[in-house]
Amino acid sequence: MSNPRLPEAVHEVLFVCTGNSCRSVMAEYLFKKLAAEKKLVVRAHSAGIAASNGSGPSPETVEVLRQDGIDARAHVGRMTYDHTMESADMILALTDQHADHLRQHFPDDEEKIYLLTEFYTGSDRSVLEHGVPDPIGFGSGVYEATRDLILNCVQNLVNQLAAQK
Repeated sequence: MSNPRLPEAVHEVLFVCTGNSCRSVMAEYLFKKLAAEKKLVVRAHSAGIAASNGSGPSPETVEVLRQDGIDARAHVGRMTYDHTMESADMILALTDQHADHLRQHFPDDEEKIYLLTEFYTGSDRSVLEHGVPDPIGFGSGVYEATRDLILNCVQNLVNQLAAQK
């Protein structure tokens, strides 16, 4: 698969899912960790298209990130607003439905919207069609698989951004 063309300068990324309690939180915190390891100066945030402002991450999300040495307990969920979209250089939606919602509600930011799975480097081609599945309501194994899928995409994204420096 070919990777999408990145903006010339990326200073801030925004990851967007539904509730900003699991998938986008995983993407944000994994990105921050990997970007720091590469010494990239890129801010990362996350939001949801139907988030409850002020809510925390799911316990399962906290646990799978803890396995990677990441403490996400202080994460505070938030909705996607005009100002969160405007400040981002890249907006990474976790599914086609999220991307479609963002394009419909924030048409001025359309050129900045990507699917996170555009950066997927694995062999499961169904990922490209369906995006990152929602693990809510499933057990720890599903959360771990979700984290691993997100990690694959985020690692490739970080590598591409580091190559641009």
